[in-house]
Amino acid sequence: YADNEDSYWTGYYTTRPFLKKLSRQVEASMRSAEALYAIARANINANGNPAPPGLVDPPSAASHWMQTFTHIRTARREAGIFSHHDAITGTCRSHVANDYVARMNRALNTAGGLVESYLSILLTKNPSKPPKLTHASRVLVRGKKVHSIVVFNPLSWQRSEVVSVRVDSQHVYVAGANGTPVAAQVDRHWVG
Repeated sequence: YADNEDSYWTGYYTTRPFLKKLSRQVEASMRSAEALYAIARANINANGNPAPPGLVDPPSAASHWMQTFTHIRTARREAGIFSHHDAITGTCRSHVANDYVARMNRALNTAGGLVESYLSILLTKNPSKPPKLTHASRVLVRGKKVHSIVVFNPLSWQRSEVVSVRVDSQHVYVAGANGTPVAAQVDRHWVG
């Protein structure tokens, strides 16, 4: 039924599918950010230094961790508003849906920045040369040197998925973090 010309209140399982998809993306990003926050903080504390690379004194380190946790909490609140029964069902008015999209995009951007920051902390051996990070489903690797590719699973169970990496040679050795071979399929890709 409709209570006015532009508002239809049926089909809530399929209404505004973009919002439902965005909600799942935000939740996945927030889960990654929270997991990496815990891992990064535990890793740094285990090394006997409470400060992430670039911060040397403990007071600024404590402030850094509190500030980044505040960002996580703020993003979680922005995403949590979407749990409202008019939001997740898609039965809200258009201007309200637009507000939900803006809030979830802010949360998604915050989570993405935090994930990048925490990965940088975990992967950096030299703080003056942070690693180049990319969030991509396909990666292009060129040259004959060794390249490291990190695949992060924020879930508490194992997953099996395809990771696609384009290389410019058929002579490729794929190994895990401990150097043991990883099952891989190498296909020639002709560019012409």
